Amino acid sequence: MGRKVLGWGNLIRELYPQEQSPTQINLLALILLNRFRHLSIEEVTAMLNLDITDTVAGQQLINLGDQRGSLRIAREDIIEILEARFGQVPQEVIDATGELDDLTGLKALLKASALVNDLDEFIQTLRRSKN
Repeated sequence: MGRKVLGWGNLIRELYPQEQSPTQINLLALILLNRFRHLSIEEVTAMLNLDITDTVAGQQLINLGDQRGSLRIAREDIIEILEARFGQVPQEVIDATGELDDLTGLKALLKASALVNDLDEFIQTLRRSKN
């Protein structure tokens, strides 16, 4: 299968102008990923002899993962600081914090979690941030 895929990649490079080749190769990669979705990314990369991170789609996936990771870490940090300062954090605060998807707003809440005088003050800040 690997040689067949490399042949397809070479054929695409021959048939399409240089600026269209990456798009066609990305389409081929997506078709193969769907067909062989049970394979790991390492197996697909080896099979295609293609580093998906060099593609636009690969970079978009990496950026999306980075953004989601940053949001998750900010949410976790807020709860950890509140727990360290005030003890157990109400589930509604954890849930409300988990629903936020604005990194700038989460960073502001992170600062607030370290500066507020009590948990009630943080809850008021959290409510204002959701509006």
